[in-house]
Amino acid sequence: MYLLVRILEVAAYLVAIGVALAFVKPIFLVRSSEAQRKQQKQRVGKVPTYEHEEEAVTNVRAAQKASLNFMGLPTIHAGRYILNVPAFNPGQEGAWEDRRMVVTTSRILALLKQGEVPGELVELDGGYVLFASNGKSFILQSHLLTGSEEEALEKERQEAVEKGDPVIPNFQGLSWKIGTACGSHTPKQPGGKRQSTIQVLSTHADLGQSGLVSCLPPNLLDRQEHDYYDMRARSSDNRVMLFFFAGGKWNCFIGRGLYAQESQRLQAL
Repeated sequence: MYLLVRILEVAAYLVAIGVALAFVKPIFLVRSSEAQRKQQKQRVGKVPTYEHEEEAVTNVRAAQKASLNFMGLPTIHAGRYILNVPAFNPGQEGAWEDRRMVVTTSRILALLKQGEVPGELVELDGGYVLFASNGKSFILQSHLLTGSEEEALEKERQEAVEKGDPVIPNFQGLSWKIGTACGSHTPKQPGGKRQSTIQVLSTHADLGQSGLVSCLPPNLLDRQEHDYYDMRARSSDNRVMLFFFAGGKWNCFIGRGLYAQESQRLQAL
């Protein structure tokens, strides 16, 4: 009799353990699968995926699009005025007029490794330009180059196109870090690789009269697309340089980047 009671007790104990395991196992599996999903998410977050790359590309395109509208472009036309143009040299604010006349407007399409990068070049009276590209805007002043400077900068630009982003050790007494460079400076062949281009969109009606001149080569003013090669660099003291070849002439503009509030204050008349 005693033995039978012990057997029944052991059997009941085993049944109880089985019931408990039946409830615990699903809970354990759920928690385990949740932990695995969390680990998987963490791994995915550390490894660039196709979706992440697409998002980055979208952001770049949005920045490019924004650069074309930093002051209402491309609705700006030559002959109009722009108000609140920031001082070229903030240290000499009193010598600067914040109302500048538009001499020419141009559209640039640079072919870089990340694809087509549009830009706008708005030429102002006095040899100044507003340049916008890839979500950033700059105020620059035309800089006349010597023959030796042209040769040296073109050599640096060619090396930048071929090798990446080298540094210009000495130009105007400063070192410059090349950010981008486009074009191979070779004649365009029929059916060949597409080339970066520049196109003048509008010119002042009085251009060439009363001392009103453009820094751009005259043959660029026909509103046709022209081959374009450029190099963009930043100096060790944070100056910005746009160096480009178009219409048979090398052009160099040096200046500074605009702060966001400065770009926002620009107003066209």
